[in-house]
Amino acid sequence: MPGVHRGLLLLAALLLATSDEAEESCKGLFSPETSLIGNIVVIKAEYTGELTSVDELLLTVTWKDNILGEPDQNTGTDTIQGREYLQPTVDFDGLSLTTTVKKSMRGLPDFPTNVTDLVLQYDFPALDDSFVCTIRMIFPLEDQNTQSPSTTSDTYSVSVREDFPKQLTIPNLQVQATDYDGSAPNNELSVSFEDGCPIKAEEDTYDAAGAATVVITFSLTQDLDYDVMDNPTLECQATLSDHGTDPERLSSTFSITINVESFPDEMPVFEEPIYSTVLEQLEAPDGVLEITPSALLAVDGDVPPDSITYTMLPNTPDDSWEKYFSIDEQTAEVSQTKDLTEDLLTDYSVNFVVTATDSSGDIDTTILEIVLPPAPTTTTESSTTPTTLTQESEGTTTAENPTETTDEILPSTITE
Repeated sequence: MPGVHRGLLLLAALLLATSDEAEESCKGLFSPETSLIGNIVVIKAEYTGELTSVDELLLTVTWKDNILGEPDQNTGTDTIQGREYLQPTVDFDGLSLTTTVKKSMRGLPDFPTNVTDLVLQYDFPALDDSFVCTIRMIFPLEDQNTQSPSTTSDTYSVSVREDFPKQLTIPNLQVQATDYDGSAPNNELSVSFEDGCPIKAEEDTYDAAGAATVVITFSLTQDLDYDVMDNPTLECQATLSDHGTDPERLSSTFSITINVESFPDEMPVFEEPIYSTVLEQLEAPDGVLEITPSALLAVDGDVPPDSITYTMLPNTPDDSWEKYFSIDEQTAEVSQTKDLTEDLLTDYSVNFVVTATDSSGDIDTTILEIVLPPAPTTTTESSTTPTTLTQESEGTTTAENPTETTDEILPSTITE
């Protein structure tokens, strides 16, 4: 056993020495030289875009004269794709090995192949067969924007109630998207809409690396109002774009149909803050009272409009006025139901609060002023006895019903 162990150590030392000798022998023989690992000369080309044209020159390798013999191409499995897409040409007399593009490499860096490097390998024996130098040429592939993003469908539809809030994710609306490009930003996606569309994608950027299927969700950008829409069906045209620019940004389109559903969210509204009617008499008239400046009606803005129920109560601590007036719950017509009495006419008018309530419970109120008839006036007759004057003699007047005597004042006689 000690002898076997000693033999293995000698073999390892010999191989190491041989490797060192080969490395020393191959060093500096090739240009360009990226690195040297034993007898393997690694030569790395510049990045090659997947859209590089066929026949375009990618790399030229040269070597020193009078040292190496004609090379043989290595056909290892890691060079299969390199030999399929690249065309190496050996000019032994010219001491050069050139590599050009054999066929289009479009799509190679993309899913599902995801090729990042193409490899070619050649073995150069020494002229004296004392060593072999292997050159390994690596051609890194650059992913270019060649794959358009796509969705699983061209059309989508969703129903949204008009009162749906803006900050929430719209339920039942998801768009699945993919992009088969091999790297960012070519497989980063975003969604935009034409002007006027009330929705947006909830994320600015979606990452489809590795051909991952991204799920795009949406939310509203503005409030919906079914009641003022000419057409409650909205057609939104969307563009799904990647972020690549080499050679250009790519995109696809899809559409979303939004069916806006009505919801009773509008309140009933009276046209006037106050209405009035004037009573001409105490007696209840036939028919309904005439209301000004317009009919006592509330308008509901919902489409179709909600049904409205009307009630009214006196706006006074004295609730006895309820038994004199009533309102029709459906038509809002007001009637005097009982004759008034004079003792009620102490005020100029009486006010009622009229309430309109729609079927969803929303309300609006207004004031109905009922102007009362004027109170009747009472007059008192005065009785006077006329006084008759008689002439008894010249210069003297006597009352027939004397209560007071009046003497005639005669002029004074002045004696000179």
